[in-house]
Amino acid sequence: MIFKKISIFLGTALLLGACSQEEQQETQTTAPDMPMEESTLLDVAIEGIGGADLLRSMNSFAVAGAGNRYELDESPVPGGIDPRPEGFEWTVNAQNIGGNDVLVRIDISRDRAAGNHASTQIINGTQGMITGLDSQFNPNPAPMTSDRRAAILKELYLLQPQAVLAIAQENPDQVEISEDIVNGMNYGVLAVSTDVGTISLYVDEARGLIDRATTMELDYLRGDILLEASFDDWRVGGSDMLYPGSVTLTSDDVVLHEERRRSISLNVPMQAEDFDIPTELLTGFDQELHDFGANSSEVYMNMASAGFPRSGFSTDVLSEEIAPGVFYITGSSHHSLVVEQENGLVVIEAPLHYLRSQVVINWIEENIPDKAVSHVIATHHHTDHSAGMRTYIDAGATVVAHEAAVDFYNEVLPNPHTLGHGAGALTSLTIESMPADGSYTIEDASNPVTVYPLDSGGHANDMLMAYVEEPGILFTSDTFSPNPNMTEANDGARMVRESIEAAGIEPSIFVGGHGAAMSGDAFQALFD
Repeated sequence: MIFKKISIFLGTALLLGACSQEEQQETQTTAPDMPMEESTLLDVAIEGIGGADLLRSMNSFAVAGAGNRYELDESPVPGGIDPRPEGFEWTVNAQNIGGNDVLVRIDISRDRAAGNHASTQIINGTQGMITGLDSQFNPNPAPMTSDRRAAILKELYLLQPQAVLAIAQENPDQVEISEDIVNGMNYGVLAVSTDVGTISLYVDEARGLIDRATTMELDYLRGDILLEASFDDWRVGGSDMLYPGSVTLTSDDVVLHEERRRSISLNVPMQAEDFDIPTELLTGFDQELHDFGANSSEVYMNMASAGFPRSGFSTDVLSEEIAPGVFYITGSSHHSLVVEQENGLVVIEAPLHYLRSQVVINWIEENIPDKAVSHVIATHHHTDHSAGMRTYIDAGATVVAHEAAVDFYNEVLPNPHTLGHGAGALTSLTIESMPADGSYTIEDASNPVTVYPLDSGGHANDMLMAYVEEPGILFTSDTFSPNPNMTEANDGARMVRESIEAAGIEPSIFVGGHGAAMSGDAFQALFD
């Protein structure tokens, strides 16, 4: 395929507010009637950011920017836009991009609801480390697992087009060229194979600039999704390399990340100690875990942004029969309850992802082999508590959910999950809804299960609690995490008490999506 290389010239310099002299920027326009020569699309894109010699000389780069991060499917309203975007400022330093000796250091400050949290993410080859308040619960330095490392690298590639072009320039055999039409515009497309998946760069031939970068990956709740970074307001930075002053990242057109870039610098001296990882934080590289993180990078980045970072497969299963036919399934950060009924099993809460659901199903097949899951109950729509539902649905389960979430689930649950457990689009989906001012019961002679509305203090408008009536076991998520060591009631405990009084129930055991089993007496003692 032959493309025309458009020569460009640089216009008037722009000074951005209080930026330093080295952060002064210039706009770029397309020169009319300039000489043109035949070239490949890759050459066009490389010329567009400054030329082959400049890109080849780029041993490292440093990018500074600030903006907002939006949490997908963590808002109070199912399918709603995050009303509390998290402001951030960061500096991204990267060296040896695309190689096994890659070095990355991201220094980021986030404005979270709990305050301003600063952290540093370091990648040194196949190893990594995180320091500062990456997690809202643990300020101590922590090893970076292979899945989190892959997710960080994938987002870096999506947001930094010069990094993907450097990989393409060094490895042209890893590039496939095609054409596409987006919003009526013709683009040449460079599909670049990287160690974290294929990144496709959409090149506007008329300007010689990259308009967007895309990749497909799996969102555990929404299924196969298109991630797209769009680039605008291209400017001249350090060493005359062009970079986008405005970057927006979307997931199937839902905004995740908005950023204004302040500067780019090339080949800034980096000190080895800036990437040092203490021996006690070194972990072995796990290729399978790396691929798992790369396949769903924005799930990881979304939860990390909120201060609840994920790592690992979450496939350990512990079980406790807390009443006849009622099993509390733990072993991970998120828990479930399995209730045996005469004609099947009810699973309360399907958290995290398809792997977590599959290991629970495996446990069921080993321990209750003569019964299948008939119902899966969603306590609320937040992705870390509902994203494992599709596996149960594929096995024939009916969903039970708050009426406020039904339209959202009908929209997202049928989507293909081919990038995960290989499931295509659903041909049928059954959802039983609990009215906001009522209840819904899965009838059974021995272990009927009833769901009731639960006041979550604005955490999720579709929050419900599940009650196994005969033994009196109540399951709650997020609003209240039972803890037998608690000594006084918190806001969540008070909201649960008000909700159970409204429902007219008296639980004898409290369990949750987080936490541990707690007796009814211990719960009541919180208010004494």
